[in-house]
Amino acid sequence: MKVFLLAIAFFVAITTYGQQGSINDLDLKYGFKEIKLGESVKNIDKFTFIGKSESGTEYYSAKVKSMFIGSVPIKSIDISSVLDLVGYIYVKFNSKNFETVKEVLEYAYGDAKKLSSDNSFMWDGKKVTMMLSAEPGKDGSIFIYSKDAKQFESIDKDIKLNKAKGDL
Repeated sequence: MKVFLLAIAFFVAITTYGQQGSINDLDLKYGFKEIKLGESVKNIDKFTFIGKSESGTEYYSAKVKSMFIGSVPIKSIDISSVLDLVGYIYVKFNSKNFETVKEVLEYAYGDAKKLSSDNSFMWDGKKVTMMLSAEPGKDGSIFIYSKDAKQFESIDKDIKLNKAKGDL
């Protein structure tokens, strides 16, 4: 009986190893590599502050070396934050590797929804949305954002409106 149960466990392990992921895995990852959506930008190393919008959104960028999506080298990663929390992640790569990146992402997160453009795809989880796109002659990009990022922006707007109201 033990041998039979062990054989079943081994068979299940072998058949599930290497299976394609699902959109739930995107929600569980909640970010890209070590960068987590909703975490403080102060916890992220190697990013340089590049500017702040009038609305208060801060932008950071990092040139990366030896970081890959499958076998495709990443050119850069940019993040934007609201209230010091990562809300958006932008990953750039050479667009000639678009199909390879798409295959890696589909293996990790399941089939993508094709958007109107030929080279635009979306994975839409409950917590996270990720878009993959490339235009001829430009870098390919992955855009990842938390559905809570809109909430960060709303809170920031409320704080600014209350401050302005207090200034009257």
